[in-house]
Formats: sequence, C-alpha cells, structure tokens
Amino acid sequence: MGTWGVELSRRILYWTVAKGLPAVLFAILGLGLPRIATAATYFVDFSNGSDSASGTDKSSPWKHAPGMSGCAGACGNTNLNAGDSVVFKGGIVWNQSSFPFNINFSGKSGSRITYTVDKSWFSGGSWTQPVFDGGFNQISGGSLVVFGATTQWVTLDNIEIRNITVNNGGGHGLDNSLIQFQFGAINITVQNCLVHGVRVTNTGSGADQQFGAIYGLGPMTNTVVDHCTVFNDQGTANTIAGLIFNIDTVTNSVIHDGIQGVFGARLVHGNVIYNILSPSDPSSHPNALQVSDANAQVYNNIVHDVQFGTCIYAVPSGASGNVLIYNNVVWNTEVDPVTLEPESISGGGMNASVFNNTLNGAGGSAIRTVPRGTRWATVTVQNNHYISDAGSAENFPSGSFGNLVDSKNILTTQSEAQSQGYTIANQFAPTQASGATVGSGLSLASLNITTLNFDIKGVARPSANWDAGAYQLNLSGSTRPAPPTNLSAIVQ
Repeated sequence: MGTWGVELSRRILYWTVAKGLPAVLFAILGLGLPRIATAATYFVDFSNGSDSASGTDKSSPWKHAPGMSGCAGACGNTNLNAGDSVVFKGGIVWNQSSFPFNINFSGKSGSRITYTVDKSWFSGGSWTQPVFDGGFNQISGGSLVVFGATTQWVTLDNIEIRNITVNNGGGHGLDNSLIQFQFGAINITVQNCLVHGVRVTNTGSGADQQFGAIYGLGPMTNTVVDHCTVFNDQGTANTIAGLIFNIDTVTNSVIHDGIQGVFGARLVHGNVIYNILSPSDPSSHPNALQVSDANAQVYNNIVHDVQFGTCIYAVPSGASGNVLIYNNVVWNTEVDPVTLEPESISGGGMNASVFNNTLNGAGGSAIRTVPRGTRWATVTVQNNHYISDAGSAENFPSGSFGNLVDSKNILTTQSEAQSQGYTIANQFAPTQASGATVGSGLSLASLNITTLNFDIKGVARPSANWDAGAYQLNLSGSTRPAPPTNLSAIVQ
C-alpha cells in the first residue's frame, strides 16, 4: 500500500471511531483501498515442471513459460506484468515442441519483464545455460523466439538458442531466424546469450539468404544485442546471410562464421567479428559490418578474416547526418577494410568521419569512397594507421565527395609494420616508442567524442600528440578498468 493509501486508512479509522461506527465497517471499507502490485517471479523447468503448478517457487515450477507452444493450465492463464521475471532452470533443454516462443507481454521503462536464470538453480554437476533447441526442425511461423509487434521493455538473458531449419525456397524465409523481432518491437535487449545453428533448405542462385540468426523486420528503436556469441556452424552451403540483421545496437559480442556479420545497425562497438564467408547464393551481400543509419557510430571493434565482402561498410540513407568510424582494428581481408558508400544519400548534408583506425589493407587500399549519382558532403579521414604494400592506402575518386579533410594518417608497408612490432599477435598495437604511429596523430579532443578520447583498450589519450591508429602506446600496461562482461540477473 502506498503512503497516500496508509494516510487514507488512518483517516477512515479516525472517522469510524469518532462516529461510533462498528470497527467491522472499517475493515469492509479497507477492502476497497487500492493495493500496490508487487513484481512476481516464475520458475520454469521443462524436465520436471508442470503447467498446472503454481510456478512461483523452485519446488513447483512450470514446464513452459507463458508464450511458449504447449503452455497450458496456470501457465497459460498467467499474464506477465511490468517487473515480472521468468527464470529458466540451468542445464535443461526445451525441445522443438515448446516453439515458437511468442513473447508478447510488455514491461515499462524502469520496470522490464525479464526472462533470465538463477545460477544457483540447475540440473547437473554445475550451472550451464538453459537451452532452447529446435532440433533443426522447421518451426511453425519460421522462428524459435519471436518478440511481437507491440512488445516493449523486455530483456532476454543468458539462454542458449540453437538449431533450426529455414525453408527459404522462392525467396521465402526472409523473416525466419533463431530470434525474430517483429516490426514495431522496441526497447528490447538480448544479452549474454549463445545463438547458433541455422540450416536452409535451398542454396545457390535465387535462394535469397537475407535472413539471420537474430533478425529484425525493420529498423527498431533501442533493440539491443549485448555480450552475446552469435555464429553459424553449418558450413557455407547451408549457412545464413545475416548473423545479426536490422538490430539497432550491437555491443560487446563475438560474431563469426556467416555471410553477413552485422547488418543495418546504428550503434556497433566492442565486438569481435571474424570468418565472413563467401556465399553460395551470388545475390547475397556479404559484409562483416554494415551500418545504414544517417548517424551511425562504429568504434572499438576488431574485424578479421573476411574472405568475401567489405569489412566496415557505411551506406547511410537520408539527407543529412554524420557517420563516425573510429578505434577499429581490421586485418586479413580480401577487400578494402573501410568502404564509404553514398548510394542511398538523398541530400547534400551527409558526412563521414574516420578517425584513429588501424587498417591492414594487405596489398590494396585500406579505405575508399564509391562514386555514385550522389556524394558525401564532407569526408574527414585523420589519425589512421594504414598497413599496405600499395603506393597509397586511400582511394577517393573525384565526385564521390564535396570536401575532403585528410591529415595525420600513417602508411607503413607490411614489412615495415612487422619490423616495428605491429603484428597479428598483438593485433597491430604499437610495442615500442619508435613505432611509426607513436606521437604521429592530431589531438581530436575538441570534437568532444568521449569514447574517442580513449583508445580501443581503454587507455586515455593525452591532451596533445595522439598516436595514429586505434591504440595509444602504453608500455606500462595499465588501462582504464574494462566494463564488466557476461552479466546476468540473479533472482533470489
């Protein structure tokens, strides 16, 4: 009962006593007072639970969560509310009979609905993630976990989600995935999850593989994938195009072995993306990391072993904006590490800024702009470290931009970089004070980009004489404390 409710009760009691009314009348009046709802926690155990149980403690768990296929009884009659939690038992596998899992309940800002774990509650010798396993079946509706079109303020935490088959014949299956966000789903976070294993029924030309392990049906506000591992382990002949497709924010995740790593995001940072493969379908568009928002930011990512497509690909749409690409490290790529594509620009106010990246372009260019019918307003390229045996690591054709700001970029050949200690073993960080990048950059502190004022490892950049590239030389080895990783909600 809230404070005002307590005060109202006190006044009613005073009034009944003062008037000499029976005390029972106060009790009856009290029944009508509003009560403050408290958040509920429900427990789910596919192996030993029952949907007719209360679900409110570990000794009487449900078999399914509300929204899962097969949920009935008390489970099926329960509506989740803001602040509620659903806890899945560790080490338990939910098989294909439980899917699709349609998540249609919504929380509120500051009071999410959370699907999560309690690491003290598990089956087996030690805690492992609960598993949603489609068994490589084709799931009704096409996806294993589905956030509905009106779903908001939900967190899915610490689940392994794996193994479906998608029927992509005739271009179908565009919205099929392990995790699907329907158009309109917003303010949703998927965190600490392991997401992998998608097969397709058709390969080759015309089999359109533009769907993902985690797929959004359109640009959506504040949809987040954080601290997840997302990959496909089914080989190029049966793989999917987009590992993470049309999700607003992708952070602190490991993404590998797919045709498209991250596609269509707005904010991408702190990720490791690698093993981008050549597609069996030539109509696919392979890239390690592609952003299309007019004000996208791509920073502190490591991208390597890109066998096909572009590493960091900026193709924004709209009339104005500024795409920021900084503190990224790229190596082992068949094509240019950074491509700035103005194809979808509809006006004259779109800018791109590329700062303090370490880009190993092998024998070709490290960064390029693409000439189209439209052009970038201004392209700013500063403080980058190019490692390439080409005569120039920049490819900026005339007509692809209105204005070019190009300064303090350092080019070393492969052998020069190797001799100075810039190697794959240390991800091309400087290791000695005489390295070509050390003290060779321009201070960009005046831009007031907080995350640019630290290097990719969290080392603060000085007030002047920044190093070029993604790293600031740090021979002492001390860094700013890294953000916590692999967080999960523990329900007591």
